Order: sequence, then C-alpha cells, then structure tokens
Amino acid sequence: MSKSRVILSARFVCCMLLAGAGIALAQAPPVRETRRPAAHIERVTQLIGTQLVVRDNASVGKVEDIVLSEDGCVDYLVVSYDSKNVLVPWSVAKVDVQRRVIAVDIAKERFMEVPTFARDQWPNFQDRQYIDRVRTIYNVPATGPERRQERRDERREERKSTPIPAPKAPPPPPSN
Repeated sequence: MSKSRVILSARFVCCMLLAGAGIALAQAPPVRETRRPAAHIERVTQLIGTQLVVRDNASVGKVEDIVLSEDGCVDYLVVSYDSKNVLVPWSVAKVDVQRRVIAVDIAKERFMEVPTFARDQWPNFQDRQYIDRVRTIYNVPATGPERRQERRDERREERKSTPIPAPKAPPPPPSN
C-alpha cells in the first residue's frame, strides 16, 4: 500500500469517527422527568366554601365556584355575597388552606364596586369591557390573549389616526 493511500485511509477513518461522534452527541439520551412530590397537596374542592376576606380581615363572602381558562388554569374565583356573585382574579388571591380563608388586598368599599351577576346569569367571559372592569377594580393588568388583542386594537387605532403621507414625487431625470 502506498504512503498516500495510507494517509487517505487514515483521514477517511478520522472523518468517520468524528462524524459518528457528532451523531452520537446529537442523540442525547432521553431526559427522565422526575418530579419531587409536593410537600403538601391541596384539592380544589377544599376552596369551595372558603371565606373571602379583604383588607382589615373583613369577610365579604364565600367561594362558590372556580373559573378555568381555555388552558385549564384557574382564572377566577366566583364569590357569593349578598345573594350576588362576583369574580375575583386568581392572581390576587392569597390562599390559607389551614384557616380556610382566601385574602384579597382590596378595601371593602372597592370590593363592593366589582360588577355582580346572578347565579343563573353568568357574565360573558369574552366581553372584554366586563373583564376589564373587573381587572381594573383589582388593579390587575391585562395579560396573555387579552393583552395581545388590546395591543392589536391600539395599533389599529394608531394607524387610523396617523395620516398617510403623500407619496414623494420621483426625482427629475438627469440632464445631459
């Protein structure tokens, strides 16, 4: 075997080894998802009937229901008070399961401004004005799809109110 053939064969073998190593590294072993058990697990049913308290520990009602988002996440608590229902955004609720209390940092007077609904006449959760009123009272900014839609609407309004500039006249042809 000639010297050039040996060198060529050695290069080929090196390239194959490097290629094989690259493929092997690209195929990382599957990662096993190991979840640590939660220290303490609570069931959602334990929230039903829980007292809702506002600032100064004033009790304003009981949790009657829970509203889930399209993704299956908790969006709102439905609280019953004075034979009416109100929504409480989950993001503002502080749960104390041991005491069976959910606290919300809002004044009682402000809580009384939350739009109410009857047990058999639920609000339309697609009605952005209604949801915005609820969120505003609790001082919760719009997030997720609501905020994206809000931004789209703002940009659309900006485009409507911004005059479109007239096209510029083409430059005159060069004179010879």
